[in-house]
Amino acid sequence: MNETVRRVIDAAGGPTALARHLGIKIPSLYSWRRIPAERVNAVHAVTGIPREDLRPDLFAPGQYPVDSSRASKSLARREIAA
Repeated sequence: MNETVRRVIDAAGGPTALARHLGIKIPSLYSWRRIPAERVNAVHAVTGIPREDLRPDLFAPGQYPVDSSRASKSLARREIAA
C-alpha cells in the first residue's frame, strides 16, 4: 500500500468508513497499489483530497479546483446517513 492510499484511508476515518462509503470490501482497499482511476471521483468526494493528489498521472494540478466547503458538507452528509 502506498502513501496516498494510507492518506485516503486516514482522511476517510479508517478503512471501514472508506469501504462503506465506496460500497466495497475492506480487503479491496488493502490490495490498492494506487487509487483506481474509476474510484478517484468517489474518493475525492469522501475525503476532499484533490484529484491531482490522488492520481497525478491522470489529473493535472489545478485542473479540478477543490471546493473544500462542499467536500466537507458531502462528507458530513455521508456520516449522518451512516
